Amino acid sequence: MGRLGAVSVGTVTRILKVKCVQYQQQNQCTTSRRIPRRKAALLNSDFPPAARWPKKFARESIPMRPTIAAITYLLTCSLAIAGESSLTKTFQPMDGLGAGEVVVVEVTCLDWNSHSGQPTAIGLISAKNVPPTNSDKATSDINLASASHIYFGCQDIEAAVPNLVMAADTFVAAGGYPKEAILSASLECLRRVLPAKLRNTKLTFTSSPEDHDWMSKIVAKFNKADKARPFYQTPEEEAEEAEEANKTRLGNPH
Repeated sequence: MGRLGAVSVGTVTRILKVKCVQYQQQNQCTTSRRIPRRKAALLNSDFPPAARWPKKFARESIPMRPTIAAITYLLTCSLAIAGESSLTKTFQPMDGLGAGEVVVVEVTCLDWNSHSGQPTAIGLISAKNVPPTNSDKATSDINLASASHIYFGCQDIEAAVPNLVMAADTFVAAGGYPKEAILSASLECLRRVLPAKLRNTKLTFTSSPEDHDWMSKIVAKFNKADKARPFYQTPEEEAEEAEEANKTRLGNPH
């Protein structure tokens, strides 16, 4: 069970009203005539019969027992819907270590908002990634997006015009890699996890004044690019793609 928060107040209120009406119908609670307080206590057998009920509660319109049952049901449903976690796959720009290049790698994350209806794989691009190791030396975050302070998000995919954003206000080029390579690889990760509805959505971004010019050129290129084709590749990947294209052109796919 995870965190509560994906169910709106309006939804909760509507469900509560429906459940209260259903329980009223089942218990034939259609009047608001007064009944003796002792009888009210007996009807609501979840409580001691000897309880002294306030005068305002000694009515038959909405008995406490079905109301409490409805609230319990509602809370259970909202918790189950809003906070259930699961494993979600995303992509992250990794420190290639010995490879000497920024590499894009598929990773599996523990997603605490997997049932929110939002594309959580986008935000998980920037999740810290400290891999398990058989070394006794301390390890660090090898995700260059998070280490460089690049964050992605989609505020509401159900909106008429979804808002796809990148925040890089505190950008620092981590790992000794060129800043352009880090940003381009991060955008490649974004391209790979974009749902169909966001394929044509323009990415907007925020940055510091000193980073705005070079970032705006790369983001503009990303917005114009064909999202069905890679936006960033390592030299090895480019060479492999060129070789495959050459084989196809010559009629020898193998």
